[in-house]
Amino acid sequence: MEYVLGSKDYTKGKLMLLACLRKSDDVEVMRRDGGKITCRILSEEERREKRSMRREFRERRTQNTDEAIPSFEPRYIMEL
Repeated sequence: MEYVLGSKDYTKGKLMLLACLRKSDDVEVMRRDGGKITCRILSEEERREKRSMRREFRERRTQNTDEAIPSFEPRYIMEL
């Protein structure tokens, strides 16, 4: 039995695969040409470096959200 993916299913599947590859610590997407995706398997040292970079990015992002513009309540309401 053969199952042929429709164009919509193929596109969704390809996008999900690319998202998983981007999140992966084991591979790095090198190039995408049409239907081909070229990936490189990372060494153990590169994996550790990638994980530490992600940790730093998450910490910075949480710090930036904590330093958001504070809300304020106006003391005076001007009527025109």
